[in-house]
Amino acid sequence: MGRRGGSGETVQPKGGPGGQPTDRQPGSRARHRTGREQRGQEKARQRTGQEQRGQDKDRARTGQEQRGLDKDRQRTGQEQRGQDKERTRTGQEQRGQDKDRARTGQDQRDRGDRTRQGQADRDRGGVTQLSERQRTTVRERFTRSGVERNRVTNVNFDIRVGASVPRSVVLHPLPADIVEIVPAYRGYRYVYVRDEIVIVNPATFAVVAVVSGSGNQTAGVRDRRPTLAQADRVFVRDHIDRGAAIRLGIGDIRIGMAVPQGVELLPLPSVVVERVPDLREYRYFVYDDDIAIVDPSSDEIALIVEK
Repeated sequence: MGRRGGSGETVQPKGGPGGQPTDRQPGSRARHRTGREQRGQEKARQRTGQEQRGQDKDRARTGQEQRGLDKDRQRTGQEQRGQDKERTRTGQEQRGQDKDRARTGQDQRDRGDRTRQGQADRDRGGVTQLSERQRTTVRERFTRSGVERNRVTNVNFDIRVGASVPRSVVLHPLPADIVEIVPAYRGYRYVYVRDEIVIVNPATFAVVAVVSGSGNQTAGVRDRRPTLAQADRVFVRDHIDRGAAIRLGIGDIRIGMAVPQGVELLPLPSVVVERVPDLREYRYFVYDDDIAIVDPSSDEIALIVEK
């Protein structure tokens, strides 16, 4: 109950009924507001903590993913290095194989060179050395076999052992009785050039032997008779005056033939000697537009430069 004041009004105790404070009191409202703010701040802190934990989880998850990426990159790097090593090893093996192939190719070329050199050496040295009796018999058999019908006078190769015969030259089989005398000549061919029997290896077209029809030719070795390449023959004809040709009335001239008396022998022009020094001691005369090169020590025709 309230009490009465001095004016007779009833005075209520402070606070609510029973003396309890009410919200309408200023201090109570402030405290209530402060509590609400504290609770709001607490919720905010909780929310911030949750967000922080969420962010921590995200960072943890991101870190795990980053480590996974790092592991993937590391694995990829290892694989790349493994592939690089494999390529390096493959490259080394390839280079090794290339070297082996190069070595094999060089060996084959060396063997081929040795084979060709051996064949060339055999060709230069002749198939076999003929005795004087064999040479005489070979010349006689060739003469009986009618070799004259295959005689040629104008060729563009050197008549010497080891020289190469052009493929355009017609080669003839050796007579069977020649092979009987020299079995090593089996399968070989010949060409009869002026008075020279030139035996040729048909596999290489190399001259393996030269037998003189006049009997002055030893096996595989020429006397003092010079030889000229085709270019040298052309040069000689271009630099010798053929206007003073003589007529002897003796038919054809031939290598080994003695120069008839009365024929004037002339020294070769200096330009010819400079180009072909082997002709320095030789002389010449012109006969029916052919140039006869003469050995002055024997007065025999050593070479004929034909048109």
